[in-house]
Amino acid sequence: LSSWSPDEMNQPQVCRWLQCFLLFLHLALVFPVVRVNRLLKRKSLDHKRLCVCAINIISCSNLHLENVTLNLPNHTSVLDLSFNNITKLLATWTLTDLNMLQTMLLNNNRLTFLSSEAFVHVKKLRYLDLSYNGLTLLDEFIFEPLEDLEVLVLFKNHISKIDRTAFSSMGALQKLYMSHNQISRIPLEVLKERSKLDTFKLLDVSFNKIKDLPIKELQSMRAWMKNGVYFHNNPLTCSCELYKLVASWDIRMLSSVSGFADNHTCTMPDKKTKEILNITCNDDKILIREANLEQKLLLDCDTRQKYMEKRWVLPGNISLTGLLRVSKTQMERDILLGNTVGPQWTGELEPLQGRSQLSVQGPWEKRQTLVYCKRGTHVWQGAWLFLGSSLWG
Repeated sequence: LSSWSPDEMNQPQVCRWLQCFLLFLHLALVFPVVRVNRLLKRKSLDHKRLCVCAINIISCSNLHLENVTLNLPNHTSVLDLSFNNITKLLATWTLTDLNMLQTMLLNNNRLTFLSSEAFVHVKKLRYLDLSYNGLTLLDEFIFEPLEDLEVLVLFKNHISKIDRTAFSSMGALQKLYMSHNQISRIPLEVLKERSKLDTFKLLDVSFNKIKDLPIKELQSMRAWMKNGVYFHNNPLTCSCELYKLVASWDIRMLSSVSGFADNHTCTMPDKKTKEILNITCNDDKILIREANLEQKLLLDCDTRQKYMEKRWVLPGNISLTGLLRVSKTQMERDILLGNTVGPQWTGELEPLQGRSQLSVQGPWEKRQTLVYCKRGTHVWQGAWLFLGSSLWG
């Protein structure tokens, strides 16, 4: 073979060699991408090739998946499909029943459609994340198969319509996150259906388009349920009824209000926004109840803590059992107790069942004292009891 040098090659031949090399390099780089894209668009996605598997945990996150059908092992307990381009969740997304699947992540996709049979193969789900998608409505009975679901995450969608049967059959539901949507009402059916259950913990409908609250229904709920209903950052219409609701929850230090006091605002008739707790109302002061002589008063001790022993004590940990005697003015921890007028007063104290109320009855005159509902050394609720005049609860 004779030797050669670049100088002996003419310019057109050099260009052809260079073009061939660049074409080969381009194909070498592009071919794996083409292969992956073909796999992603196949009818059945082979999770072993593309997804990360760790025994019963399968992560197919951030793979640019669109509409897929997965053939997963039936022992899968966690499935991560987040950060993809999935637009529809059809009944055929899985080929087998996944009775061991408890956690399913579909957040950060492009979901706009959920089939009515999308969850028929995953009836044992306990945690479902559909946040950061494009859902606009929750159709009737959409989550009906999910009787064991405990947490449903739906924030950061565009949901404006919720069918009243959407959450039916979800008796185990504990937490429902629906903030940052476009709903105009609180899905009260979730609360009503769980009013007798001890599982409910949280309903978040903050940052939506709710203008009016079902105040009577919310006030009638037990305090431990109120503690988990978050409705701040909504364009609520100002009213004294709204003020009383928020103020009463704030007095009881319910987390849903006390933790977001500055975010509880409403719109005045002049279109200005104002903090609800700063509204000036001409109505009677919050939670004042008038009482006449010989009238029985009920002091409610419904607190945000469900499982607690309730007992009535005065500041200084003085138990109220049997008889209550109010004698002279006292000072306790910078709180003025009582302002007795006339002779000593004695009344019977009767612990009631159900809502843990305190019954005070007797021939009283104008005087007042401060009564607490306590658990251990922590005061959950304080109440002014005006014997002969009125009651703060």
